[in-house]
Amino acid sequence: FPVSRRSIMSSMSRPACVACKKTSRQGKLLRCLHTVCVGCIEERVQRSGAIVCPHCTAETPAPSVGKDPIQCLPNSYGAAASAGVVGRGDESNCAAPVLCDECFEDTAATVACPDCPSHLCQLHANSHQASRKTRTHKLIDLHGSEEGSAVAATVSPLGYPCTIHKSKLLVSYCRQCKELVCETCVGNVDHVAHKEHVVSIDDAATETRRVLEGELEAFNGSSAGGQLETGLGNVGMAIRELNDRTEHVSGEVCDYFDGAIRSLEKRRDMLLENLDRLRLQKRQPLEEQVKRLSHCQEQGQRVVSLVKECCNGCDMLKMSDWVQEAMREQRQVAKDQTQPCVSSHLFFNTLVDSKLTLL
Repeated sequence: FPVSRRSIMSSMSRPACVACKKTSRQGKLLRCLHTVCVGCIEERVQRSGAIVCPHCTAETPAPSVGKDPIQCLPNSYGAAASAGVVGRGDESNCAAPVLCDECFEDTAATVACPDCPSHLCQLHANSHQASRKTRTHKLIDLHGSEEGSAVAATVSPLGYPCTIHKSKLLVSYCRQCKELVCETCVGNVDHVAHKEHVVSIDDAATETRRVLEGELEAFNGSSAGGQLETGLGNVGMAIRELNDRTEHVSGEVCDYFDGAIRSLEKRRDMLLENLDRLRLQKRQPLEEQVKRLSHCQEQGQRVVSLVKECCNGCDMLKMSDWVQEAMREQRQVAKDQTQPCVSSHLFFNTLVDSKLTLL
């Protein structure tokens, strides 16, 4: 079952979860090689069992074996791991003590629970047995039994429990089946036919590391690495050119519409000036017409007043011709001047003579 040696893990640069940005000892590696903690993985498991990476949305099929498939995902290690702190099979690593998985401080573990799986100190072992959910779990004494001593002696940051035989650690690798197996699995029918293909995990990991390092070295020495660098440079240059071109075109757009606005404002001022001039042209004859109508109206009022107030026969006869002439003038004015001499309608072109073109 997975065990944690904090004396080793604390010296490693643990990668942060790409979802919550927190570092955790429970970081798991997805197929896209991004690190996600167990808590964030549990929130993103789909009904199909696939795990969607919160960073690149790539899907990782969850392992279909074991009580907790998520725990069967490979652990994620930092830069120190890739530099060789773990996974080398050093004797110094094997001498590291087994620590309690629950204690915040470095406390030595005294028992192991193959059902969880976890290593516990005596305090957390008591709590484990008192809990309703875990009181039926079988705890293995790491120092008081042969089985526990074997577990403690094979502690490795890369260790996992066998999904079939829960109390056994995965110690071998079947090249034919490409599966991790425990000692009991090697004797089963599935693997007994090709025992020659079963090697220790350390040997398989060493061989795999050598193959991968060779492929990485070949990749770095090939033209592919240079092509990637060239591609990154070309794409970066294209982005910079796009930004520069966008800024240039943005300036052209602003200049164009600034000019269009100035043209519109100039046209507006000209139209308002023409409108005021047209108003004055039409207002002048209308005001003269108002004067004639007012004069005729006042004259008619005077005629009525004179006729009513005149008490001298001689005066009446003398002004008779004048009164009749004034009345004829009033009738003529009333006939000709009943409608405005000028229309109040205004007709002028409000369109701007300019063409709008797209950039």
